[in-house]
Formats: sequence, C-alpha cells, structure tokens
Amino acid sequence: TPRVTWPSVAAIAANGASQAVRFQAVLPLGLGDGTTIPNQAATFADLVSATASNAVILPVCAPVLSFAKTLANGSYAEGDVIEWTMTITNGGSCAATGVVVRDTVDVTMLDEATLQWTPATGSYDGVSHIYTWPALPSLAGNNSQTAVYKVAGVIRFGNAGRQVCDTGRMSWDQGAAELQSNSGSASCASVVSGFAAVIPAVALLKAL
Repeated sequence: TPRVTWPSVAAIAANGASQAVRFQAVLPLGLGDGTTIPNQAATFADLVSATASNAVILPVCAPVLSFAKTLANGSYAEGDVIEWTMTITNGGSCAATGVVVRDTVDVTMLDEATLQWTPATGSYDGVSHIYTWPALPSLAGNNSQTAVYKVAGVIRFGNAGRQVCDTGRMSWDQGAAELQSNSGSASCASVVSGFAAVIPAVALLKAL
C-alpha cells in the first residue's frame, strides 16, 4: 500500500496543543461510480506507542454515460432521407462535464449537399466529413437529463445493395477514452433500389 510520510515535528506542546497535516490527491480518470477509497493515518512519537487514526472511506462520484443511436427503419431506398438519432444519458451519481459529440458521415452514400444536423449549432469539416457540436458544459447524473443529436441526409443513387452507416463519437472531461455509439442495426441500414426520375427526350421532326 502506498504510504506518505511527513517530516518529523520537533515537538507538540502539552495541554491540548495540536499539529495539522493535510493530504491531497487527484483521482485517476476511469474510476467507476461508487468505487470506495479508504484512507487511514498513524502517528509515531518518542516514548509513545503508535496511534492509528480513524479510517475514512471516500466514495467516488463518477458519471456513467450511455451513447445510443437509433434508426426508424431497417432499410431505405435510394433517394430517401435517412435520419439517425443519438441519445446521451448519464446514469452516474454526478454530472459529466465538457461533453463533446462528433459525427462522421459517409459521403459516398449520402448526398453531402443535403446533410443536416440537429441542433445546427456545430461546425462541419468538409475534408474529414466530421460534424462537431459545441461542448455541453454539464450533463446531470441519475438519468435526470438527456442530450439528443440528429443527423440526416439523402441516400445517393447507385448504392442499392450496400449498407449506409453513420458513426458517432463522444468524449467528456472525466472519460478516460472516447466512447463510440452503438453499432449494428442502430447505425446501419440496407439500401434498396429507388426510382430515379427520367426525363423523356422529345424529338422534333421538321417536314421538308
């Protein structure tokens, strides 16, 4: 067990005199909500037996975030609008701070000109195709608050038989690693053939 030892105190006067020492530590990221950290001290003095202090049990308060993505349907046609909904909740006993959500779209599947994000408060990087929302200052714990983000776009023609997918990622101050939204049917949908409007060609014949 790690131990901290303070320099010796030359003397502590009699009749109720005291000497205070303090110990401060920064908890590592990633500790689970409800983890307990025990702490106990002891004193040693000349001609006096060692004396142990009372034990202090410190419960850790940590956010526990869930990042769920949903789709209304399992398949969409070319030319359809597809919309993903990402919902963040905090089941931990204290708030998460600095929550940042990023969304990566596949522009080979979605018409980039039709992309829409809700709320439309973030910024889109046309090179990486990542949309980043502003940091959420605080997300309350005990599932008492929910943050919802949406992304929508039109499925490009020529993608029938493929899967159209979207990737959401989230980071927060207390998180040791970035969290990715759930995958599978919640993030991907099958694309079926759609009807592309065809404008008929009209031939004009002039009689001679």
